[in-house]
Parts: sequence; C-alpha cells; structure tokens
Amino acid sequence: MKANENFDSCVMKNLQNYKLSQLISLYEKEQLAHVSGKKIFIACYPKSGSTFLLHALMQCLHQERIKLVAHHETQQLYYPYLLDNFQVSGIEKRHMLATRPNIDLFKQFHIRPSILVRNIFDVIVSSVDYLRPELQWPRQCGTISKEFFRLPFDKKVDYLIAVAVPWFISFYVSWKLAESEFEINWLSFEQVMADKIAGIQKILLYFIVLRLS
Repeated sequence: MKANENFDSCVMKNLQNYKLSQLISLYEKEQLAHVSGKKIFIACYPKSGSTFLLHALMQCLHQERIKLVAHHETQQLYYPYLLDNFQVSGIEKRHMLATRPNIDLFKQFHIRPSILVRNIFDVIVSSVDYLRPELQWPRQCGTISKEFFRLPFDKKVDYLIAVAVPWFISFYVSWKLAESEFEINWLSFEQVMADKIAGIQKILLYFIVLRLS
C-alpha cells in the first residue's frame, strides 16, 4: 500500500509540475489519433432550402443533427463540441461565415463543408413573406426591429436590402476565398429545387468521397 501511495504521490507531483496547456495538448492529440466520425456540414443563406436538405439527409443517412456551434448568434465552431463529437457522425447546418477561426477548425477536424446559396433578390422577397414577429431571424444576418413588421411590403424589402444583403455578400465572398485553403462543395437553392434528388445526391457523393479519402 505504501509503495502504491508513493507512486500515486509521485505521479500527482509530476502532473502538477506539468503545464496545463501541455496536458490539454496531449489529451487533444490522443483524441485526434482515433478515426474520426464523418460529418456533413452545410453553411447556408437563410431561406435557401437548408432545412429541407438537413432533414432529407438525416433520413437518408439515419443520422442525427449534431451541435458544433456554441451559440446561435455567433455562428462560430466551438472547439469543445468538436472534441466531444469527434468520433460521432452527424449532420449540421448553420448560417456561418468562413471566418479565420472557423476555417482553421474545419481544417483541423477534417470537415469539408457544403455551401448552399440562393439568388439574393429571391432570398429577400422570400424572407419578407416568411418573417413574423414570433419567428426568429438569424441575428448575425442583421437585426430586425419591431417596426419592420408594421412596414408595407416594398419598405420591408428596402429594409432587408439595407440590413441583410451586406451579410449575404460577406458570406459568399468569405467562402469563395476559403476555396484556396480547402475543398468546398457548392450547391444552390435553384439546383436543389429543380431536382431535389440530384441535389441530395450531390451532397451524398461529396460525403462518400470524403469517407474514402
């Protein structure tokens, strides 16, 4: 017993002297040494058919939606969630820009996103028809005030053009620039709605190729 106590004491002493950052690094390397689960990630415009694709893919693959983002409003990948779900296969979709932290985490965890876009003018009109006071508009895409819901249709369109279009442009440009760093699968609402099966197949084919790579 005494020998075991001395051994445990020695181990604890060494651990206490070991930098916390180094211990975390060792833990992460151990996690990353295992075969990862494959993830389908869709970064998308609002009103681009992403919810349809999400549920269709969940049914096709018999997989659940996984949480990889810390907060709805930030839309940044969250490192602890990525570690927790490292060996989990699943599907996620978010209105997310290709920020530097997001790109780095996509690359580190070998997640290759599909990017779903739509004609911006159609997004605006569809959003005006969709928005209600009780529905949650993605705040990162622009703040919708209470006054918005009292405006006539044409003024609502003008409002969303001013508030949301800059985000749509930033979204598109950020992912186009990210193409220089890793592979991205582009898909449009128009393609999916013209042939839903072909749209789903394109994402599945991309997913299968990643599994074999």
